[in-house]
Amino acid sequence: MNKLINKNRVTCLLVFSILLITIFPIIFVFHKTISQDPYGLKFIVMIVFVIIGIIGIFIDYLFFVIIKNKRILNLVELFLIIYFLYIFWPR
Repeated sequence: MNKLINKNRVTCLLVFSILLITIFPIIFVFHKTISQDPYGLKFIVMIVFVIIGIIGIFIDYLFFVIIKNKRILNLVELFLIIYFLYIFWPR
């Protein structure tokens, strides 16, 4: 775990994934329109986004092993985050 989260290894995708895992369930619990969900999908969506965050940490680790230049690594991960947000952002 010490190799995974190191101050020299902080990247865009790692921060985004940790925010997905920690902040997103809190938003889902306290948001009024989501808490009044008649279908009960709130917990399923929370679990899906936590799993996406864990997969993001795994992808970040793979990119960190493959790409040695930190600027290129952050640029590739930033494009991946923008693509992810483009797909899941409500229109």
